Amino acid sequence: MPMFVFFLITLPCALYAILQVITSEETRANKVVWTLLIALAPLVGFIIWFIGGPRTAKTKKTAD
Repeated sequence: MPMFVFFLITLPCALYAILQVITSEETRANKVVWTLLIALAPLVGFIIWFIGGPRTAKTKKTAD
């Protein structure tokens, strides 16, 4: 039972992270590395991606 709960929590997080990586503006090599990290170690990969992974929207400050 605990493994099933772990799976139910980890799978959506990993899929979300992989989707965000694929749609990011990073290079193809970076996308492959992030995707492999998340796929091979879903929980750890998700946490690392959440802290330092690629971002889809980068904000730029403009001077008024």
